[in-house]
Amino acid sequence: MADFNLQTLYDFRPAKLFCEKCLALLVEEPFAGSPENPRCPVCRVQYEPTEEYSRFRVDAYLKDQGLSIEFGNLLEHCTKLAIATQPYSSLGSAASPLYVLLATLSCAEKFVHFTSYGISEFFMGALKLMAHTIQVRGIVSNVDKRMLDEITAFKNEVPFGRFEFIHYLRNEAWEEAPHQKFIVVDGLVAFKGSANLTLPGWRKAAKGRDHVESVTNVNEVIGLHNKLFSPVWAAHSKRGDVVKMVPF
Repeated sequence: MADFNLQTLYDFRPAKLFCEKCLALLVEEPFAGSPENPRCPVCRVQYEPTEEYSRFRVDAYLKDQGLSIEFGNLLEHCTKLAIATQPYSSLGSAASPLYVLLATLSCAEKFVHFTSYGISEFFMGALKLMAHTIQVRGIVSNVDKRMLDEITAFKNEVPFGRFEFIHYLRNEAWEEAPHQKFIVVDGLVAFKGSANLTLPGWRKAAKGRDHVESVTNVNEVIGLHNKLFSPVWAAHSKRGDVVKMVPF
């Protein structure tokens, strides 16, 4: 029987909030103890107090903006994600990386964030399906004209505001275009490696011709997200260096 220390549950600190500008994953009370106006620890945007929200109530402000991450039964949800990331399929055979990814995505309850150097129609369709129940946000580089239409021209196929993308066109701004490959589910599980969100990439990984690995250490998931996703999102955000905390 595997060893388990109850202290692990006490030390478990999943992300509870998003930063309004960069969508950094933040633990509860991320701004406590600051002698000045609170700032996001990732993008450094300043949250300016108002009569409705003092500098000690940034958490309340973000929750009222719909930027909280809350689960009905967190332990049960984590158990489902842990099962999904096992290297064996439901039949007991070895699971391919794509099987594990799809199993994990099917468990998502709140959001999926990702970055990829290219994306295939298969994954675009899967993400659009997910956007009917959860928030999907992505950063995609090396986008050709055909895929650009899928990203920008058919917004009526998904609920408004649930399918958000930053894209870099092929052969344009190549020095700025992110090259990392990363997927995070609910701030609890991540996938990292060299495979883009394309079928050839993930099927090559099953043959050892590409690399993908799952990350189930929550602190590492949060760290990867805030390093690989949030800075790019902040760079494209329309919000300035100060967020005035007024009611939604």
